[in-house]
Amino acid sequence: MISEKTYSFGVYIARFRDGDTLEGFLRCGCCDASTHVVIRLPSIDSWELDAPERALALEVARSLTATHRGALGVLAAGAIRRDCYGRVIGDVLIDGHSLTMQIVEAGMAWWGVNTPEPVGFVRFGRKDPATLTAAESSQT
Repeated sequence: MISEKTYSFGVYIARFRDGDTLEGFLRCGCCDASTHVVIRLPSIDSWELDAPERALALEVARSLTATHRGALGVLAAGAIRRDCYGRVIGDVLIDGHSLTMQIVEAGMAWWGVNTPEPVGFVRFGRKDPATLTAAESSQT
């Protein structure tokens, strides 16, 4: 009889680099060993530090770090996969809730990697002024 061993990895969040990448420590559930890790949240994109929107990327990173620093979660990935930059790819569940979903719902990232920001995108819970229609603009 072959038994398949499953591993559970806890995540301690240290900081966010931008809206879709965080740094923290990955802790193995079976041996309690931990290691520094960079996690790329899957299926979303956010403003990048090396792009013209650098100020937005910094604002998002600071806001997410202030909210989630020290949070303990669980890496939601069937296996440890890495991207071409060596980042672990996976969502982090905090109290059973998807961190990826929370970030998108807060307007700090959007679904679809490498896709442009949709027209009328809600940024930080408010509409981007650059995409407001005349009628919406007169209501603000």
